[in-house]
Amino acid sequence: MARLPTTLFKGQPATISRFLCHLEQLNLSWSALRAAAPAGEGRPLALEAAVNTAITQHGLKSGTRAAINLAFDLALLAPSGRPAPIRQ
Repeated sequence: MARLPTTLFKGQPATISRFLCHLEQLNLSWSALRAAAPAGEGRPLALEAAVNTAITQHGLKSGTRAAINLAFDLALLAPSGRPAPIRQ
């Protein structure tokens, strides 16, 4: 968590931490989900699916996707196909 960008909005580091804990509970790892995409791909589908499932089925905040996109320079989409809005 110490390596997260300082440009994140208040609360976003905690949101990312909750998501990482959620992955741990499911015996999933960030690195495995992220590595499933080709190098430089801003939209790893396995990670996108995990984030969307966490939001829609496991009660994580809807801002989780936006926080992850901002922190890790990704372009994960909502199930609707829309990009996540940047939330403060």
